[in-house]
Amino acid sequence: MESQTLVSICCLTYNHELYIEEAISSFINQKTNFKFEVIIFDDCSTDSTTQIVNKFKLQYPDLIKVILPQENTFSKGKTVFFDLILEAKGKYIAFCEGDDYWISDKKLQEQVDYLERNRNVNICFHPSYTLINNQLKDLRYGFYGEKFETLDAKSVIKSSSGFMPMASIMARKDCFTDFFTSHPDFFSENLWHSTIQILGSYKGGAGYLPYYYSVYRSMHSGSWSEAYQKSTDHRVKNFESFLTRNRALRKILPPDLTLYFYYALTRKTLSFILKEKISIQEKYKLLKNFL
Repeated sequence: MESQTLVSICCLTYNHELYIEEAISSFINQKTNFKFEVIIFDDCSTDSTTQIVNKFKLQYPDLIKVILPQENTFSKGKTVFFDLILEAKGKYIAFCEGDDYWISDKKLQEQVDYLERNRNVNICFHPSYTLINNQLKDLRYGFYGEKFETLDAKSVIKSSSGFMPMASIMARKDCFTDFFTSHPDFFSENLWHSTIQILGSYKGGAGYLPYYYSVYRSMHSGSWSEAYQKSTDHRVKNFESFLTRNRALRKILPPDLTLYFYYALTRKTLSFILKEKISIQEKYKLLKNFL
């Protein structure tokens, strides 16, 4: 009898021709005592990403599944990880975008073992190195000490975003799909990194493994981090999206978390208003929307 898929690796890629091969190689090199699958969502890349992804699919047809939408999903206001999670067969979801990669072949096994031991925890993560200008740096991204521990949901919510490196996250699939059933429209448009972290941790906290098992690639051409730094419009849209989804999550999730959402919303709003070089009128408009 064929064993069931335990882990689904969900990878979003778009114009990652310089990086996607390293990402996929780090997936297929995982050493586990269970079956896993790789699902790659190529969001209408215009470079050679699609050809590279399809090459791997031909080489590993039983391991890799490729999703090729007819139109760019992001441009339609949808979040790709919503579709990826629904497509996944595994009990657990491991996330990694096509420009990041893993550096340990035991990452999946370690995280599955952790979640199997800690049934009350729905999500776990670890620190990541940061790659900037081809230099690997330890910027302590996702680092919270040298010991295993469970970090509470309020810490995740209050951080506003960036609490866990995306390429480090593994979570139980059902901690997402239960919400997809009750709020499909909202989550199809708002399943961003921070949403994934909050949904995974709001019940039992977030399991922290003190190992550097992944690399976050930052500030390269076409990346989110580069666009965020260079474009005021990008930062404004990102802030407005943050307000929308966190105000909604505050209402969807249990009321005992409300205070922490207010903290995150207030902190983020004040920081943005004080630091961003936009007109007083624009700042007033954003502040009015917050209030």
